[in-house]
Amino acid sequence: MLEELKSTYHPQEYPKDINCVWKIYAPEDKLIVINIYPEFDLEEQYDFLTIGEGLDAGEDIVIRLTGFNNLRKFASKGSTMWISFTTDSTGSGIGFRLGISHTSDLEGI
Repeated sequence: MLEELKSTYHPQEYPKDINCVWKIYAPEDKLIVINIYPEFDLEEQYDFLTIGEGLDAGEDIVIRLTGFNNLRKFASKGSTMWISFTTDSTGSGIGFRLGISHTSDLEGI
């Protein structure tokens, strides 16, 4: 199963002053795999994509991304994750596009 999550208006510029939170669920015996596609572009140091474990946004942060990104793929430690996208009132970029799937086998990730 592969789902896609994109910033608003991607690949055009995303809006200013937004705060979005998504909660990602996988079956209990699966881990979540997030693929970050190369066209990642956020206003550096002002707009952030933050990803964490569990369901409480702001807690158990795994990674916080801004600007351009070279990370391409990572997996959760459990069956739930949250993703937060926050922007300020200045500048923007084309945003992000993520592929989200689940697996029981981490080999090759």
